[in-house]
Amino acid sequence: MERPSSTDDHETRQQILKAAEELFIAKGFKGVSMSALAEAVHVTNAALYYYFPEGKQELFADVIRQVLQEGMERVFQMSQAPADFRQRLTVLTENFLLAVPVDRLSLLMRDAHEYLGVAKQNLWNDIVTRFNQRMMEVFQEAIEAGDIGQEVPAEVLVWLHQGMCAALLNRKHFFPGPFQPISEQRLAQMVVAVLLDGVHNYTRSET
Repeated sequence: MERPSSTDDHETRQQILKAAEELFIAKGFKGVSMSALAEAVHVTNAALYYYFPEGKQELFADVIRQVLQEGMERVFQMSQAPADFRQRLTVLTENFLLAVPVDRLSLLMRDAHEYLGVAKQNLWNDIVTRFNQRMMEVFQEAIEAGDIGQEVPAEVLVWLHQGMCAALLNRKHFFPGPFQPISEQRLAQMVVAVLLDGVHNYTRSET
């Protein structure tokens, strides 16, 4: 039997991951079998195990990894255009608030918590490490260019920025209720202003 080319391998693997993503979201981890996945992508069970030798858990973990990586790449691609650091960070923040697929991701992560065990923690650590590294590069470039001071290390700026964004995402998606509606663009501007200028200076500029 002729071995598939690397290009064919990649394309088939991506087709499997996309089909698996839809099935896992629709039916949950427990409701999806490898046979159903093979049928959805028109491959044999043997071919499915060729791409994912460890079976459904490996495939499920790779689906989550791809969803997270795709969201991360969209965020950073959208932040490349602005030359000004403040504008770049605002665009990055706005798209972070918009691009995280919380509705789809929460369903996947719910099952990941139950079925992946240690693999889930390794997966999450890998994604968080990659995202934080990219963010550190953004802040470090700004420090070296003189756009922001050197008093606060890039790593600490990443933690502060990530913490504010995570709190807003959590409030928006999991604790909805009566509050003054604010657009994602306005929220992003507020986050960046508070991070770079401080609450005192921001509130003074708004009065």
